[in-house]
Amino acid sequence: MDVQTENLTEYILVHYRWILVLFLLPMSAIWKVYSIIRNYLVFKLNSAPKLHDKKVKNVQKQIRVDILTKLARRFYCCEQQVTEHRPPGCHSTMTMPAHPALQTNDFLGSTPV
Repeated sequence: MDVQTENLTEYILVHYRWILVLFLLPMSAIWKVYSIIRNYLVFKLNSAPKLHDKKVKNVQKQIRVDILTKLARRFYCCEQQVTEHRPPGCHSTMTMPAHPALQTNDFLGSTPV
C-alpha cells in the first residue's frame, strides 16, 4: 500500500500511525484523568466551606488593622495640631512614626504602616 502524501505531517500520520495509536492517545487519556483528579483535589482543599470561617477572620483582621491605623493617624494629627499649632488638615504633611502595635505585617505579611 503506497499512499502519496503532500507534506511531512501527512506522511507521518500515514506511515507511523502506530505512534499515534499506541502512545499519543493513551497519554491524552492519562492526562485527562490526571487533570480531573487534580482539579477535584484543588477545589476540595482550597475552596471548601470549612475554610470560610478562616477567610472571614482574615478579612476581619484586615479591617481591624485599617481602622486602628486610621484612628492612630487621626489621633497623631490632632496631637500635632495642639502641640505645634498646625492648621487643620495636617494629615497632608504629617509623618507618622511606625507604632509597634500597628504593624500590619503580623496579620497580612506586608510592610509596616
